[in-house]
Amino acid sequence: MLEEQEQTCLYLMCGLPCSGKTTFASQLAKEKGAMIFSLDKLVLSLFPEEDTFATHHKYVQRVQDVFFPIVSDLLCHGYSVVMDFPAHTKTERDQLRHLAIQAKVKIQLYYLQAELETISRRIQQRNTALKDGEYQIPAWLLSMIIEKLEPPDVSENAIEVWLEW
Repeated sequence: MLEEQEQTCLYLMCGLPCSGKTTFASQLAKEKGAMIFSLDKLVLSLFPEEDTFATHHKYVQRVQDVFFPIVSDLLCHGYSVVMDFPAHTKTERDQLRHLAIQAKVKIQLYYLQAELETISRRIQQRNTALKDGEYQIPAWLLSMIIEKLEPPDVSENAIEVWLEW
């Protein structure tokens, strides 16, 4: 009989920009031997010249339309997946959870947090030296995301993570 392997899992991230979601997602994927999908990297790789604030939602939807079935297939075949998709609202998290529910696999949500002062400092540092797969985050966008963010409620069983760096 084969040794029992760790249960297949869909790992989800929630948190403000520069709270450490991508850093944590990368570490988690290595630790768990999981596949990782980063929304920002996918959108910027596929639509580098065309992705603007006005078109972003359309391109995000296209990426989801293509990659969600792939993620579903991976989960159904026993591969754990880390979704570095900024699930700011419960509706967005439920859409991602649906993939795991369909595949009948475990779901784990991580809520990445940092003090707003720390996030602002990290955003300034990031904006001065953008890497591949990173967006410029102006103050108005951070404000908009802060207003949009719905912290996970008790029913979501989120694990809170505070990264210091």
